[in-house]
Amino acid sequence: LLETMDIQCSVGITLGKIFCGETGSFQRYEYSLLGPSVNLSARLMAKGAWGQINCDEELRNNAKGRRLFFQSGGSHKLKGYEMPVPFFVPIRDKTDGQGEEKYKEQ
Repeated sequence: LLETMDIQCSVGITLGKIFCGETGSFQRYEYSLLGPSVNLSARLMAKGAWGQINCDEELRNNAKGRRLFFQSGGSHKLKGYEMPVPFFVPIRDKTDGQGEEKYKEQ
């Protein structure tokens, strides 16, 4: 979709609890998303190549069995994390449209 619209971007997707709402004082506030999942998503997005979608391990684990295929993208040393963080790239629907599994989880 992004290619057809001639848009270049990278995407980071994570799974976790976040705070979503207005932060600040009555005189000056903004609408924000806060939490570790939001920070990890931004860091995975920043490490991605143009057009790449990077997902965290939590999302990959929760998507198993839902016709999604992920390829390991390796791991990155990210700010705020002591150990390198593994990330995964969604490839495509796991079936060929006829219900036949085409790919094996990597």
